[in-house]
Amino acid sequence: MPVRGANCFKTQFQPSAAGHSIVNAYLLMMASRLVFPDQLGASQTDKSEFEQKFEGQFGPLGIDNFDFEHGSPLRRFDTNFVVMSNDKVIILVFRGTELSSGWAKMIKDFIRTNTNILLSPVPHFGSGAKVHSGFWNAFLSVRSRVIALIRSRKTANQTIWITGHSLGGAQAVLAARTCQHDGIPVRGLYTYGCPRIGNDIFRSHFGISNSQRYVYALDLVPMTPDNILLGYRHIGRTNNFHVPPLPGAGPYDSTLKLNDSETIGSGSVSDHDVRLYEAALFHHLSAAKQGLVPRPARSR
Repeated sequence: MPVRGANCFKTQFQPSAAGHSIVNAYLLMMASRLVFPDQLGASQTDKSEFEQKFEGQFGPLGIDNFDFEHGSPLRRFDTNFVVMSNDKVIILVFRGTELSSGWAKMIKDFIRTNTNILLSPVPHFGSGAKVHSGFWNAFLSVRSRVIALIRSRKTANQTIWITGHSLGGAQAVLAARTCQHDGIPVRGLYTYGCPRIGNDIFRSHFGISNSQRYVYALDLVPMTPDNILLGYRHIGRTNNFHVPPLPGAGPYDSTLKLNDSETIGSGSVSDHDVRLYEAALFHHLSAAKQGLVPRPARSR
């Protein structure tokens, strides 16, 4: 049976895009969703099952190579990511907080990263640059592995793309800046529902022009940590999905405004759902493109 979207990471993904690409945004969002085991119907604890299902999903879509890093609940930080690649592109996908894994896991992720909310100096990112201590320490637990895997997979002229949802977006930002610092050019950084990461100096020294940040409706997470008292700032261009305040309105009713201002409001936990982001991006693909990529998890 033909696979919908077969080889789309070779035929539809735009590896050389220098600015916003809606098809890249959708495919990277799909990867950011499926890096969660529950989204593949895989066990949260069976790493082999997750790897098999992830490869089974993306192999037919044009990805040739896979490298997995599984965090351990025994470590202080449980940072997970996948490096997937072909002869055109290397994509680094970070996993965020797993909403379906229960409150215990969510609270553990929060304690390990967000309670260490003070800004820590990272001088090699610029004099006076500071980032969220918890996010930085979580990334440091896999930093050397990230750099080694990307270098090992860069065997041709592949471009490098980094992505993630929620806490995975925070890790993606730090990974992108680290790659840039280590002489590894990043073609695109696409994050979804990402919290604020660092201070003004970190933002001004970031240096990756194609940084796209997506926010769905009144998602609470991008409104944190505090930008007034604590001095946190967002990285990249803000692209907002605006959903009309009508009963039953959702991602297929959204409008997408590129290079928008930051969303202000009371914030909604339900708007953080990774499936809403994916469906909204699919909605904004052209009809022709929709037929050339896999469908999202959430239909109309």
